[in-house]
Amino acid sequence: MAPGPRIATGIVKLAGFILGLALLGVVAVSDHLTRYELGLSTYYLLPVVATAWFGGRWAGIGTALVAGLLWVYIDYQFGSHYTSESYRYWRIFMIFGRFLGGALIISQLRISLELAKRLAEEKEQALRDLESATAKLRELQGSFQTVCSWTKKIKDGDEWITLEEYLRRHLKIEVTHGISPEGRDRFWGKTNLNAGTTSEK
Repeated sequence: MAPGPRIATGIVKLAGFILGLALLGVVAVSDHLTRYELGLSTYYLLPVVATAWFGGRWAGIGTALVAGLLWVYIDYQFGSHYTSESYRYWRIFMIFGRFLGGALIISQLRISLELAKRLAEEKEQALRDLESATAKLRELQGSFQTVCSWTKKIKDGDEWITLEEYLRRHLKIEVTHGISPEGRDRFWGKTNLNAGTTSEK
């Protein structure tokens, strides 16, 4: 990713994290003022979800932890009473689990959507490249190519280029080299002939 888009993404994440914390503050203050009568624990999920969506996974997890701690503080100070402290601890566990689960689910959903979008863009680019290559191939099939009888180079506009360069330039084909059976026989035949001539001398 280029520096420009990376910086823009970082700014969006930071802004989402700050806005999520601000919204969390509003929910916490409202919960503090109304005490346990309205039961606003569910609304703590709103800033957690918003931060996880715009700020990313770790921002969402951080907001979830802060939201859980705020809820625990308000519950201890002004919350409902429990017949057993074990019920309080169980509810704290459920609250943290709900907040963290929401952050993880939303952040993963955002990642999956971004991945699907990137794959769709890559697919569209691949289709455009394929269409371009197909059009170029059809153009080459319907035309004559001038080949040097001596060097076997191909005339491309005002240039004379090798076959490898021609394929690479027009069809995006990378060429490697090997040796055919005919070439091998010619090479070894010439080598053996030279060796025999040398031994006779």
